[in-house]
Amino acid sequence: CPLAVAVRQYPDALEIGHESLRGNRDVMFAVIVQDPHKLAIASNDLRSDCPLVRAAIEKDWTALRHANEDVRSDRATVWEAFRHDVSALDLASDSLLNDFDAMLEFMKHNKATMDYMGKELLENERFVQTMLEDPKMGREVVFAMVRKNWRSFMTFPDKYRCDREVLMAAVKQDWHAMNYALKDDDGSNPWWSDRDVVLVAIRQDWSALKEMDKQFWGDVDVVRAAMLQHAPAIDLAPAREARELW
Repeated sequence: CPLAVAVRQYPDALEIGHESLRGNRDVMFAVIVQDPHKLAIASNDLRSDCPLVRAAIEKDWTALRHANEDVRSDRATVWEAFRHDVSALDLASDSLLNDFDAMLEFMKHNKATMDYMGKELLENERFVQTMLEDPKMGREVVFAMVRKNWRSFMTFPDKYRCDREVLMAAVKQDWHAMNYALKDDDGSNPWWSDRDVVLVAIRQDWSALKEMDKQFWGDVDVVRAAMLQHAPAIDLAPAREARELW
C-alpha cells in the first residue's frame, strides 16, 4: 500500500491517511519508532497492545499517557517507564498503585514510589510489615508512610507504635492515631501524659482533652487551646476549683 509506505517515511501523514492505518500494527510500530507520541492516534485496540506501548516507551517514557488503562495496569509495561522516571507512576492505573506485589517491587527500586502508591495499601498490615522487614527501607520510609496515610500507624510493629517521634508524626496528621499507640501493661495510654503530644492533639480537636491526664487542667496553654475552639470545654474540668480558676 503506497500510503502505508508513505506513513512509515512521514509519520505525520498518518493523521490524514485512512483510519485503517491507525489499526495496522506493522504500520504503527514503524511510526512509533520515529514518533512515540503518535500512539495517541492509534486505534483503541493498539493502545491496549503492551508490546506496542513498550516500543513507544523505549523512545519516550511519557508516551505511556496515551495507553489504555489496561496497559497502564500492566506491571511490566509501567515498569519500563518507571525505570526511566519514578513520576511515570502518575500515569499508572489505580489498580496497579494498589497492587501488593508491584508496589513492593517498585519500592525496592525507588523509595519515592511511596508518593504515588494507593493510600489504602498502607492500611494493609501484611503489606506494611513486609515492607518494614526490609532493612533497606529505614525510618524515613516509616515517616513517609505516616505522612501519606496516618492510618498506616495502626499497622506498625510495636517498636514503632511506642516510638515518640513516629507517634508525633502520626498525631500531627490526625490525633486519633493516639488510639493506636502501644499501651502500658495496665492498658493505659502513657502518651496522654506527654504535654507536647497532648497539645498537638487538642489544637486539632478540643475534645481530645477528655483523654488527657488530669494534670493538664492546670496548664494554661493546654486549656486555652481547647477553649479557643469551644469555650464550654472548661465545664469538663474534673474539679469545681479548676472551673472557678478559669
